[in-house]
Amino acid sequence: KVASTAGAEGKSGGAGGGAGEDLIPPQDVSKKITAAMIKELNGKWAEKKKACEDIEKVLTAANMRILPNGLNNIMTNIKKKLSDSNKNFVKMMVSLLSKFIEALKQGFKQWTKPIALALIPNLADKNQLMRNECQNCFDKWVEFAGLDSLVVHFPQFLKNDNVEMRIEIMNFFSKHKDKFNKSTGELVYKDMMNPLLICLQDRSSNVRNAAEEIIKSSLTFISINSYYKKSEDFKPAITKTLKQILDKIKREPPISNQQESTNNEQPENNHQVQQQKQQ
Repeated sequence: KVASTAGAEGKSGGAGGGAGEDLIPPQDVSKKITAAMIKELNGKWAEKKKACEDIEKVLTAANMRILPNGLNNIMTNIKKKLSDSNKNFVKMMVSLLSKFIEALKQGFKQWTKPIALALIPNLADKNQLMRNECQNCFDKWVEFAGLDSLVVHFPQFLKNDNVEMRIEIMNFFSKHKDKFNKSTGELVYKDMMNPLLICLQDRSSNVRNAAEEIIKSSLTFISINSYYKKSEDFKPAITKTLKQILDKIKREPPISNQQESTNNEQPENNHQVQQQKQQ
């Protein structure tokens, strides 16, 4: 069964921040995050560490509420460093990214695609601490920038033949499944069908079991018949095996995704979620 821990509060597309925080205006910190700080991110370990600490101090001094103005340089540098060969530095960058997401809130959305495509591959790392740091960052992302801007980028990575990657992605879906509204759930799980059917063929029983659980959760938004139809895209022998698994899932009680509460909310516009995938 997919591991699950308490996720951030809020529904799909929502952002964190209480009423008190809303009274604090976001600050322009573009001139406070200096070129020298960014240059130090390319220096020796002590310089990198000092640069991260100095940048974090800027965010803290701004009460973790900043404007996106003039931050392209630092965000581009963070994106590049997410694939650095020094894994300890990558973890430091992921932690710094989490703080930027919290400080930018909805203002982070303009960087979501390039950052997501650079961050998600780290879920394949053999080091559990690295994967945990990424999951913590995803939690911040969902809380402050919204689920929709992140989740659309996961399906393509679920196709990767990597046990750690597949388990971590499905852990994310399990943790945040109650935050999907109708339109987001339908669009994302439609893209997930083929990768999930591939995961049902994985050598790892943990991956196969996790995929079954996610498929059960997805049935709130898409029908089991859609999976049967999609299974026909595979070779006949594989299709036969997949249909046997789907038959078993069909016989089991459905998993509640708190659909009653999400249906009562105003769903996101389909165009908005599609736009996240195209940006």
